Amino acid sequence: MDIRTQDPSLAGSFFLYSPRFITQAYLIDSGYTGDLAGRPYWKTMFDVYSVRFVITPFMQFGGDLIPLVGLLLDDPDWTPVFISGNSVVFVQKGRDNGHVIETYGQRKEDFIARLISVCNDMIRSTPGNAFPYIAKGDILLRSGRLEEALLSYRNALRVSPLNPAARSRIQQLEQMRNPR
Repeated sequence: MDIRTQDPSLAGSFFLYSPRFITQAYLIDSGYTGDLAGRPYWKTMFDVYSVRFVITPFMQFGGDLIPLVGLLLDDPDWTPVFISGNSVVFVQKGRDNGHVIETYGQRKEDFIARLISVCNDMIRSTPGNAFPYIAKGDILLRSGRLEEALLSYRNALRVSPLNPAARSRIQQLEQMRNPR
């Protein structure tokens, strides 16, 4: 079944409730980069369904940065245009979104700084919650700011000593710093 032939108002959206679409959405959200038709899976699926914008949380429950957000930040064809709380919006470059990018487009470096600022706001409002520390660490790590990421993960562990994500990331970063 081709979604575009069923309901043209759904063009560009991915929120359907069938096992096939749920699986596809999961693979996209999780950042699955396996090859499909000679391109990363998520890019091919976005083309198949004419996805030209993405509205998503940037942080999963547990604090992990949603992998798709990292892929969109790394991809030159996508521009961040909005952030509020845990919600972000990216639009694909092209004639359909030119006016949106011109009006609301943000440099990726500035957008990353805003993501970190949102995490800092969450930390201030819920200082005993490890999740924003983990998200901040993930963003810093993606930005190559290893020492700051390590500090953020250690802070997550300070407020939640048994947090497996914080422990795992600290271990990975310490191995990167001190390869055997």
